[in-house]
Amino acid sequence: MFRNMKIYKLLLSALFTLCFSVGFSQIQCKAQSTESSPLTAMNLATESSLKADVGSNKTIEIITTLPKFVGGGEYTDVNAYIYANLKFPEDARVSGRSGLVKVQFDIEKNGTIGNVDFVESPDSAFNEEVLRLLNKMPNWNPALSGYDPVKTRYQLNINFSLR
Repeated sequence: MFRNMKIYKLLLSALFTLCFSVGFSQIQCKAQSTESSPLTAMNLATESSLKADVGSNKTIEIITTLPKFVGGGEYTDVNAYIYANLKFPEDARVSGRSGLVKVQFDIEKNGTIGNVDFVESPDSAFNEEVLRLLNKMPNWNPALSGYDPVKTRYQLNINFSLR
């Protein structure tokens, strides 16, 4: 009983610390589009900030530092990278198609991108362009649990619009 109570208190303490160190807006971040720009990239909260191992050695991984897009020194943030490198698909431009692509990917412990999944997309031509961007994207600084890098899930929203 005492051991379970200790783990319970530790989890509550970790959650409380996480909320105040990263801010509530990072835990439940909502995508907002910007009206002034034809292309919008927006990052959302990382998935699974707390993990508990079910084995006999109970370990808790707390994300103390969120992943950060470094941009290889050329770009200030992921939005700058998207704006500088995105090419609107010509067939979509001609037919007037547009829409929001929501893509999720893992940021590995070494900062590389893997396990790409499209959550929502109006057109396969947009998917191909997003994959091209992700494949040439510079490495990220991975999320940290203390001083140890941890794998995280990240969502990027890219609005393809002809304005």
